[in-house]
Amino acid sequence: MEDHATTLEKSVVIDGTEATAHGGSTAAEVPLPMDASIFYTPLESCLPELRRRVAEIGGREVLHRSHELAARLAAAEHMALFRQVTTPNFEFFRFLSLAQQAGLRPFLFQYSADKFTGHNHAKQALLKLGFHHGAGKLGGDKVQYLWIADNNEAEGRRLCEVRTYWGQPLMEFHEELLHATDPQHRAIPRYDTSAWYEELGGKLQGYYPPVFDLWVRHAVLCETHCTQGIDAVFTANVVLPIFHATWERNGLKPLIAALDPPEMEAAPYWEWYPARLQPLVEEKLRACGRLPRKLQYIYKE
Repeated sequence: MEDHATTLEKSVVIDGTEATAHGGSTAAEVPLPMDASIFYTPLESCLPELRRRVAEIGGREVLHRSHELAARLAAAEHMALFRQVTTPNFEFFRFLSLAQQAGLRPFLFQYSADKFTGHNHAKQALLKLGFHHGAGKLGGDKVQYLWIADNNEAEGRRLCEVRTYWGQPLMEFHEELLHATDPQHRAIPRYDTSAWYEELGGKLQGYYPPVFDLWVRHAVLCETHCTQGIDAVFTANVVLPIFHATWERNGLKPLIAALDPPEMEAAPYWEWYPARLQPLVEEKLRACGRLPRKLQYIYKE
């Protein structure tokens, strides 16, 4: 893992937009007693390894009470992205690109019954949309933010219950954004885990092990397990023990492809949107009287 201080001059191009490589959380780094690469299978090895496992394991069940999910995943060779709400931010476009490079079909997981909290940066980014306008004259990323819902009113509500300022369900709005980028995105298979998680007790301790069992032979997960910032605590205390338990229980390492490049791990950029989507949001805010009179650019170093 590279030191972020040495990668500030690097850049990545996603969906035709260039972003500087800056770190994610500003929290102090949490040292982990492991090499983060232990989680990941090289992208070029994901499809051959998945095929090998399917051939060797065959139909042996490794899921716990998975209902129709195993059959849906087995219908094709899939790479999965797990997010509470599917939305066309730069992370989404990178996921599609990686799935294509790997020769795998994208599969999207949602969790509509999860509760919103403004203390979670990924969830807040669903209400406070950042639109990326390239690099500023002095360097850094040039971003404009628009709030589409009341942060306090949404606090504690299930995501499927949150509504925008103009009264549209939040998840429906992000679906509209998805369609605006490309109507074919709606054809990507999706699965809402809410009912399954509830059957498994509704607690992380109950549903995380079965989720990790998915990556033994049914599909490849595309994810970043952070090793720095505040998210590293979750990686060390929750993800790492379940990862090892899954490996030991099944005799095979879960198949996970790295989502973020190392120099941009958990960077805010992945939660931003292409600037071409901003007029659609401005129109909705203008119609309900919520569009700010003057929009300012925020420069992210």
